[in-house]
Amino acid sequence: MFKQGFPEQAQQKQAEALRPNWLHYLNGPKDQELLTRQGNQYRNMWCTGGFLHAAGLGVTSEGRLAPANDVKSPVLTFDPVQVQCTAEGITKWTADPKSGKRFLFHVRDESCYAAAMTAAMRTLLGTLP
Repeated sequence: MFKQGFPEQAQQKQAEALRPNWLHYLNGPKDQELLTRQGNQYRNMWCTGGFLHAAGLGVTSEGRLAPANDVKSPVLTFDPVQVQCTAEGITKWTADPKSGKRFLFHVRDESCYAAAMTAAMRTLLGTLP
């Protein structure tokens, strides 16, 4: 959906291609060839942890989901930080337990992160009707 631009036009201008009309695409007919091609590509779950964090969930090393505060040894954390950036572009992150707006993502157990996140996602998707 992000690359579609304005598919009803034979030729897209570059500015239109950079402003995809994702809602039009989602409401339109299914493009099975595109779905097959995209579905066969390797993908990582880059934002899964962020979505779980936003929902207040944590992931155990076995991939179980639980309220973040109930997970004793989470496989990942989002730690509250304060951010300072100098005029030269040097960024400094400082732990700040009071911050509720900025977080630093940390993988706490690299040995089981991939398997745990896959299991957590499987659990989530399995709950969908």
